[in-house]
This record gives sequence, structure tokens and C-alpha cells, in this order.
Amino acid sequence: MGERRLGLSAAILGGVLSATAVARSYPSIAIHDVGRELPHGNLQPTQINRADCLADDSVVMTIELSEHSDFLLEVWAGVACDVLSSRRGATATCWKVFAEQPPDTTFEINLRVRDLLFGRTKASSAKAGAPPTGNEACEGVSGAVGAQLLSTYVMLIDASEMVAGYAMVKFQYRLKGPPPPEHVFTSGGDGQLLVDFEYGADISQEIAGFQLFCDPPPNAAAVSEAPAVSDVPDGICQASSELVADAAADSLGQLRCGSMSLPATRGIAEGLVNGTPYNVSVATVDTFGNVGPLSPPACGVPRAKPPADAVRACSFAGTAAGQLGSPLILSVLGAAFARRRRSRLRDARQ
Repeated sequence: MGERRLGLSAAILGGVLSATAVARSYPSIAIHDVGRELPHGNLQPTQINRADCLADDSVVMTIELSEHSDFLLEVWAGVACDVLSSRRGATATCWKVFAEQPPDTTFEINLRVRDLLFGRTKASSAKAGAPPTGNEACEGVSGAVGAQLLSTYVMLIDASEMVAGYAMVKFQYRLKGPPPPEHVFTSGGDGQLLVDFEYGADISQEIAGFQLFCDPPPNAAAVSEAPAVSDVPDGICQASSELVADAAADSLGQLRCGSMSLPATRGIAEGLVNGTPYNVSVATVDTFGNVGPLSPPACGVPRAKPPADAVRACSFAGTAAGQLGSPLILSVLGAAFARRRRSRLRDARQ
């Protein structure tokens, strides 16, 4: 299958692959392997995410046939594709993905992810005859929250369009990331920002973690015209043109500045420049690796820690906590003196 593809043998697939003879018994189909050209994320070859679709990835199948010389090999996706009425007419529930005369007994076929998902995406309602491209080909039409199943039929078809035999593969797919956190808060650190957020939606098994996005991007030099630290109060940032609430986050990799896994709802934005105001947004990541839309951005300003010399100077001057002249000790002594004075006044009245 080649080193660049992630393969999955028929033995591993188990019940996912099945072969059934229909109408005639002598032709047969077996699927020995399912792989991917450009897998995105730690997924099985039968799992598809939005990144797979946007990258125009392909599914690769190794097919073995017998007694196939009089038949056409076709691949259809949908519901009950072995039934002719499901493939033809106004009530059809399937769409054709692939068709060719079998070149050999054992060979590979490549199926575009966009073609497999065609009937489940907005591409199916686009202009007739136009190939599925761009976002339309990768935006699902279902409002379902969880992963969805798609049955794919690899069939031998005779001259009357009847099925002589088929094998089936079931794919799972998710094309939309989960909703973002509702409220994001930041607090300054040295070259970083502590980011807390509240997640209003149910944190279910479909969610894997969160990603942080910063504008300006992390590990970038400080902007020369940026105001001095003393002139930048916390919570004041110029509006970001890229970190906008509900905007797509999966194309903003250059702004990634941190991540965390469940159950954490706190993270650290790193690689930042002290004194520079940053807009920070959070996006949710699901178990398929889909990155959801951005949260409303919060503003934060990283600030350097006070130099050690300044801390020691305060300590020697009597202002460090625990020193005789510190505000903490003075307040404690003052309170004790006030209590003693009130006690003496009560005794004098008596």
C-alpha cells in the first residue's frame, strides 16, 4: 500500500466490511484494505474529519474480484444502494462515486473524500453538474451533533443495471467542530497569559480539548510603535481583524499560542512579548480533530516579573511582608493598639 498511506486490513475492520452475493452467485468482491492518501489526525481510515475534506484527501481501497469480466465496477454511497430504485429516479437515496471496467483481478481504486460525502454536504444542492469544490463540498447539511455514518457500496453491475455482487464499507464522518466557550478571561504573566474560560455546552465524549489563538501571533517581535507598558491598561486592545467571535479557526494555525485537553478549562498562552496587548480567543476541538469556531476575544497584557534587586530593596526598606515597617505588620500593630485603647476607655467609664 506504500508508506505514505495509513492502511487498515479487512481483518481489523471486522464487521465494517461485508460481502454479499445478490442475484447471481458466481461473481464475488472482497475488500482487502482501506487506506488514506493524506490522513489528518489520529483517526482510523474509515473516519473522516473536515480537514480531510478541505485537503481533498482520497480513500484508497484494494479490491479483489472473481468472475467479473462481464460486469462494470461501480461505487455508490448512501442508503440501500444495492437496490436500483435507490440509485435512479427522483426518490434516489444514493450517489455515484466511481465507475470503471475492472482492469485486473486485484487492483486499487481511489475515491475522493468530497465525492464520498457529496450527498451529505451542501455541494449536492449547488448548481447542477458543478463538481463539489471549496467549502460547499465540506459543509454538512445535517444538524446532528455526533458523528454520522455513511455506507459505501462497491458493486459489480450487469448490462441491465442489476447488482451481481457487492461489498460494503461504513465510514464515520464529522464536518463541523463543537461550539466555542462563552466567556474568556486573561491575567498577565511573564511572556505569557493565563487564560480561563467557561464552557456553557455539555462537555461530552465528542470533545477532546481546546486551542488558544493570539493576535499578534506568538513568537513575533514586539511592534515598534506599541505603547509603553505603563500606557496600556489591562483589558484594552485594538480590535482584531482575525480573532472574531464565531469565525472559523481551522485556518488560523499561525495564531495558535497554546492548547489543553479535557477536563482543563484553563490554559497558558505562551511565546508572548511583555507589554504588548494581545487579543486571545479559544476554540473547542472534538474527538475527530475538528476545530470549532472562535470564542469572543479577551484582552491581556503580559508583564515581566519585578527584578530581584527591587524585591530585595523593598525588603531592606522595611516594606516587605514580615518586616517591622511593612504595611502588614503596621496594620496588625495598629489594630492591636486600637483594641487596647478602647478597653482602657471602658475601664475608665466603669
